[in-house]
Amino acid sequence: MNKIVVLLLVMIICLAGCGKIDSSQTSNDKELLKVLQNEKSFIDNNENNVYLKDYKALCEYPEDSDHYEKDVVFVPKDYTFVDLDNDGKNELVVSEAPNADTYLILHEENKNIYGLCLYIRWFQSLKNDGTFLSSSGALSHSYNTIKFNKNSYKFSTIATFDFVSDINKPSSNKYGYEPDYDKSTFEIEGKQVSFEQILEFVEEWNKRDDAKWIKYKNDNEQYNNSEAIVVENNSKEYVNSNDLSDKDLVEIVAKNLGVPENANVTYEISENFFWDAGDRYFKNVSFYENGELVATASVDPVNGELIKNIGMYQN
Repeated sequence: MNKIVVLLLVMIICLAGCGKIDSSQTSNDKELLKVLQNEKSFIDNNENNVYLKDYKALCEYPEDSDHYEKDVVFVPKDYTFVDLDNDGKNELVVSEAPNADTYLILHEENKNIYGLCLYIRWFQSLKNDGTFLSSSGALSHSYNTIKFNKNSYKFSTIATFDFVSDINKPSSNKYGYEPDYDKSTFEIEGKQVSFEQILEFVEEWNKRDDAKWIKYKNDNEQYNNSEAIVVENNSKEYVNSNDLSDKDLVEIVAKNLGVPENANVTYEISENFFWDAGDRYFKNVSFYENGELVATASVDPVNGELIKNIGMYQN
């Protein structure tokens, strides 16, 4: 009898820890979670029915990105349930390991589950209300919502912050200069607003509740193979004698990404990769606060220069 009781307790603990049973989850949530557990397939961007363990990310990357042509298996890192399109049903958003540079969004439509992959620059700092930030540069952001049609999507822009400095007008603001109003764009709900008004919006948006990310637990180790974590494939030999130390690199990149000195952050630094289009090496440096990605960039390993995939500090 005691053995039976102990066995039941172990099963309950395991199920709770693996995220398989949660009384707060809706029936829709549970169906989406089956995809994450490889118990159910989904329809990808190419209209194929695939299981997550076999899924090769078909993300829409910028044209200048060297990632879009890579053919690698998507490896889950964290996940969260958020109603992105405000239809009363949650979507399941899954971040990718090891560098979390893409997101897979799973949503249900007409009893089918569709999956689409978004590049981190277009989908970051996800809030619990379904809004998120898209970045096309260090000081060029839009704040968006998303609508789905099967495995396609459309963004709706809530606000636009595109700051261009007026180098003739130094300022004590955190950007160092006043904006060049002829070149900058500040809009809320499609209407032009002042610099002060967009800053108020950004401050309010940053205070919204962040999405609650759950660490993915790989019980079956179905992704435990070298192919699954390859993010770049290059044959160029790299000599790193001139690289900055991790400590120096992190200090430089944190400052360039606007990470506060007193922020309680952890960081990850990738190995060196070669960017064919730019003919240079880079490392991915990412900063996390309470387990959530708050800043990231691909940087020059020698001097810390921000090269691409730039996500400024947001929290």
